[in-house]
Amino acid sequence: MTNGHCGNAIKPNACYLNSNAIFTSYEQVVDAYIRDIRPHSRHELNFDKGIRDEDRRLEFIALCRCEGDKRHDHERRIHNDSLNIWKEKILSKKIELNSLKSFYEIHSLLNKISNEINGIGELTTYDTAFRIGAVRNIYPEKIYLHAGTRVGARTIGIKTNRVYLDISELPLAFKKLDIHEVEDCLCIYKDCFNSTWKKK
Repeated sequence: MTNGHCGNAIKPNACYLNSNAIFTSYEQVVDAYIRDIRPHSRHELNFDKGIRDEDRRLEFIALCRCEGDKRHDHERRIHNDSLNIWKEKILSKKIELNSLKSFYEIHSLLNKISNEINGIGELTTYDTAFRIGAVRNIYPEKIYLHAGTRVGARTIGIKTNRVYLDISELPLAFKKLDIHEVEDCLCIYKDCFNSTWKKK
């Protein structure tokens, strides 16, 4: 829906919203993200960084696990066999991953790996690349498009037949967010945007 009313319950580790939220501008959506979502997201990042053993941390991330050893909601439907292959291939590239200096490089390497595995799509590729990079304070330079993010960007009126877009293409309100938070916001609030809202 695009009328600014969002009906999903709020909970950690998911695309979550206040069930009574009604928005009338991009500014309100961004402020809601900062208030309701940012704390959970930062907690998740800090949890990954707190896993000191590198192999255990990489395995934990590759298996799409979160605090409490639960699988992340984004990847809840992926078959265990696919995730185990994903994990083994990522672990085999540990040295190469550690040598990479940008999110683009990390994402590109994982994208090559995911293309070889049935059931591992663009969202899992992005999520894994993001978590691996974030542990080393390497974050996306662009807003990467995958299923949910693509819907949110399209609703705003942005062409989405590409891998990523630039923050300058979005309404000014989004500049209050970090690049990776914009990706998250577009995905979580994809059903809340209204294309008639003012862009500036």
